[in-house]
Amino acid sequence: MRRHITPPQLKKLHTLLSNAGMMEMKADMVQQYSNGRTTSSRQLFQDEAQELINTLAKDDPCTKMKKKCVAICFTLGWFEDGNAIDWQINWAALDSFLLKRGVVKKRFRQLNCKEVYKVLTQLEGVEKHCRDTAERKRLADEINKILAETGLSRPMKADRGTPNNMKVV
Repeated sequence: MRRHITPPQLKKLHTLLSNAGMMEMKADMVQQYSNGRTTSSRQLFQDEAQELINTLAKDDPCTKMKKKCVAICFTLGWFEDGNAIDWQINWAALDSFLLKRGVVKKRFRQLNCKEVYKVLTQLEGVEKHCRDTAERKRLADEINKILAETGLSRPMKADRGTPNNMKVV
């Protein structure tokens, strides 16, 4: 016996439709996924609802932004791939950052789509800052190496990229 859509499925379906700006097309989509049986999302069967949810989730802008947030966390070294315990640690680290320093003071999984956009923008800024800092340090080290090879000494501050007490040796 087929069971009707569950409350969590219904909520997820409506969220995905709303995020995609497709609520006005809901009846047509429900009719298509129920093979013409109904236009009401509450009358979908669980398997029909899941198929529609999976289709919408592939193109959901909010899901894409969340995935990008996770990718940035890996780039920053905040996340490590692993087992379920590792992932609990990953989420706890991100939640801790968001609750203390986030533009939105909420846990990651509680963010709505607009809040995910704000967090993504913040994480992109953190990533850019880290990348710029690493590049400045690399350039300062390279300049100091060249100067040392030529018998000159000019220590560079890696965090500012400016000379500090230029000396000729």
